[in-house]
Amino acid sequence: MDNSIQTIDIKKIIEEIRQDIKEKGYKNEDISFSDIPLTDIRSSMSYSPLFYENLRALRAWHNVRAHRELKSNRLFGPLIIFFKKIFRKCMAFYIEPIVADQNTINGLTAACIIELCITVENMRRHIERLEKKSERAGR
Repeated sequence: MDNSIQTIDIKKIIEEIRQDIKEKGYKNEDISFSDIPLTDIRSSMSYSPLFYENLRALRAWHNVRAHRELKSNRLFGPLIIFFKKIFRKCMAFYIEPIVADQNTINGLTAACIIELCITVENMRRHIERLEKKSERAGR
């Protein structure tokens, strides 16, 4: 069994990544998930109206908020709200990173779903073209 330690040149790897980014022309201003208009997607796909509504809802709700409005209608409501605010501040170091990670996952998932739908639609159109071509060749 070989127990030799392999050294990794992280600076070299990062420089290669930066060079690749420069060659491909990526910028910080590149399009993000929320910039993709649903109208463009809808015009290129033929799914049910409910599907489009679900996509719209997914886009609207993919961002989870760490802080929601605090309220209480009880007799000691202001006191309850005060303690909730204190508890929220004490737990912020734990909750906020989790919410940020969840927002990232939600955004990526929604973007992947839309991308998969577009791919499926493109494949469907390609199959239709191949079927028409096959019909013409068979005649």
